[in-house]
Amino acid sequence: MSRSFFRTMNLFFILPIAVSSYTEEDHNSKIAVSLTTEGSWNPVDGKANWENYVNVNVQTRLWKGAMAQVGILASQNTRIGRGKSWTVLDDPQSFSNIQTDKQVPFSPALVGITQHITDRFSVFVGVRNMNGDYFTTPFTGLFINSSYGIFPTIADNWNIANYPEASFCLHFEGNISDHITLKNSFYNGRASNHWNETFRFRPSKDGWADVFEIGYATSSKTGNFAGEYHLGVVSGYTPHKSIDYGNCRYYNSKFFNWSIYSLIEQPLFSGRHPLGLLVEGGYAPKHKNDTYLYIAAGIVWANLLRQNDVFGLSINRSLYRGGENENCMELTYSLPVMSHFTVQPAMQFFCITGESHIVALLRARIDL
Repeated sequence: MSRSFFRTMNLFFILPIAVSSYTEEDHNSKIAVSLTTEGSWNPVDGKANWENYVNVNVQTRLWKGAMAQVGILASQNTRIGRGKSWTVLDDPQSFSNIQTDKQVPFSPALVGITQHITDRFSVFVGVRNMNGDYFTTPFTGLFINSSYGIFPTIADNWNIANYPEASFCLHFEGNISDHITLKNSFYNGRASNHWNETFRFRPSKDGWADVFEIGYATSSKTGNFAGEYHLGVVSGYTPHKSIDYGNCRYYNSKFFNWSIYSLIEQPLFSGRHPLGLLVEGGYAPKHKNDTYLYIAAGIVWANLLRQNDVFGLSINRSLYRGGENENCMELTYSLPVMSHFTVQPAMQFFCITGESHIVALLRARIDL
């Protein structure tokens, strides 16, 4: 089934174009479709790949204060389809936040019901993915490297609801003021991208994971950046996940684990060419985890050549218990070519335990 589906998708994605955020409203219902395509190339050994990503979200009102949400995704990796190694660079972090090491047919990402108790407090029950809730922000959303979608001190060490997988979740969100937000998500401890596994809730067998975050956001004028400041902690009992340069191993034993993280988006200059600073970092106990430290810093600069274009420069570093380390510098530029159509080239430069690597990427999308 998945092979025939992705043969069809390959015919559809003849050009490197993506369609994103098409919304149709009808009687309090919304439909959003996101189609993303990305080419990657390793100029050292000539390896190339083509990745396609599809996301469909539907929400509709059920009763007063209640909304049903269904989000599904699919990912196609051309190298896997041709029987080759799944990536052009087997780096520990993964240089692309849409790249997967397997073909993913339509899988659940967000399926459940949100109930607004008050104007400032809501509860969600169902299947959920934690990337968008906690790590995708205006600045991090610009960069392509997967560590900006979720910190490797969490993704590498936990079997948690991280793209393309999700798990059953009880999610709370409250605004205690106009600027301060509290979030808490309680997940089943084993994530999956399979329909028959994602909806199970068996913390006695699978373990559990809890994410708590407090966030503060400033107000901003139109065209300028807002400040965002996040501090969170992940804790729980889950099956240990070990990653060794792309080779994933899962262990049946469960033990208590924790990790802390922080993310800061600080506006530096406002006006015609707003400039912002990104600083983030995460830590997990070294004796329990394969990836124990992650730090990153970057700048985001908008409206350089034309209105709504964005330039980004970032540097991140991950440290591993075995003595390995990965350093990555990313240069990226999001260019709106025409109304609703954006192209984003990027270059990533790596130093992985003393070895240098380069990956060039081209991503594009259409926003309607």
